[in-house]
Amino acid sequence: MDLESVNLNKNTLWFDPAFRANMTPFKFGLTTFITALAFTLVSFITDNYNDDIYPFYLWYYENISWSISLLLIFPTVLGLSLNYYQKAPMVLQHLYTTLVKPANPDAYNKLCQRITRTANFRLLPSLLIICAVAVNILYFRSLILNPDEPNSWMLINEPLTILDHFHFKHRFTAMGLVGALIQIYLTYWVLMLLVKNLIFIRGLYRFFQDDNFTIKLDPIHPDGVSGLGQLKDLATLQASILLLFGLYASLKVIDKIYVQSQSLPSDIGNPLVLLVYAIAAPLLFFLILGSAHQKMRETKEHFLRPICKRISILIDRINHTEFSSVESSKESIEQLKFLQEQNAYYSQKISLWPFNWRSMQGFFGAILGFIGAVITPMIPPIAAGISYIAKVL
Repeated sequence: MDLESVNLNKNTLWFDPAFRANMTPFKFGLTTFITALAFTLVSFITDNYNDDIYPFYLWYYENISWSISLLLIFPTVLGLSLNYYQKAPMVLQHLYTTLVKPANPDAYNKLCQRITRTANFRLLPSLLIICAVAVNILYFRSLILNPDEPNSWMLINEPLTILDHFHFKHRFTAMGLVGALIQIYLTYWVLMLLVKNLIFIRGLYRFFQDDNFTIKLDPIHPDGVSGLGQLKDLATLQASILLLFGLYASLKVIDKIYVQSQSLPSDIGNPLVLLVYAIAAPLLFFLILGSAHQKMRETKEHFLRPICKRISILIDRINHTEFSSVESSKESIEQLKFLQEQNAYYSQKISLWPFNWRSMQGFFGAILGFIGAVITPMIPPIAAGISYIAKVL
């Protein structure tokens, strides 16, 4: 019986042509980079013109949360996202073909159909586009109404007369309007990737917990994660995407504080995004790892149980048996020592999570670094406030 494959490719807008053309993640990232480079060059040309007209003008290249992100971060992230969409179905099929004994193709095909049907729900794109537009309207509305917002490649202090009754202080430039559309799409992309990722992870949980699948892990598999090496690679790929998005969220805040010399509360939306990221990224990270955690723990316990049982028997024997000779006593003690060493070795060697702990430490270290970049400029005013309160008291 032929096995079905999960399809996460539908309704992804910018990704749809890439899927139809069978583009590799590298080619897709390169195409995105060339598009971003063209946008950057046009922005540079228009900035040369606008800088002579508007005072205190912020050039596109100075706006690092846009210039660095659009040219370097997002082409990389979009390429990795395409890789994730392509790799996730193959990982699930690999898990089934290598771990499930005996095979149950009917149950597997039903699982794939369920994941595909949920991930490609017809109204999902419309709902996410509405959410993306709504979020960006709120974001740009705060900037347009802010009289202290500087003239820049995106907004200039020259409101349209037909919108006077809205009390707008700024209007979009031509490149700013294109930038706003790009930001709406990127918001949609983040939401779509998040939703489809959660749907696929839910499918992984069903796979590992479904009684229709008899899953047999190998606790001493060469990949170090009981034969779940491809799931580990997929988790690493997801972690890379999350780290790059965290870098973007940090740049948004750093741009406002250091480049534009604005206070943190003047644009509270970006710190809130970073705060949500700091909470959501670790949850997503452990969510995909947790799909196999229970099965890995059961496998480890099953593997170590005979060793622990033998250790208990030897300890009882040594404590309650009179040995006929010194040699037999030494032999039992040597066996006990050997088994204890084996138990300690395999307890450490057999992992409970399909991930490398050093990589995990690097992941959380990077998240703390992103947050630290934002917290650092807040330390002096916080310290001054605490000092003032202490003097008053």
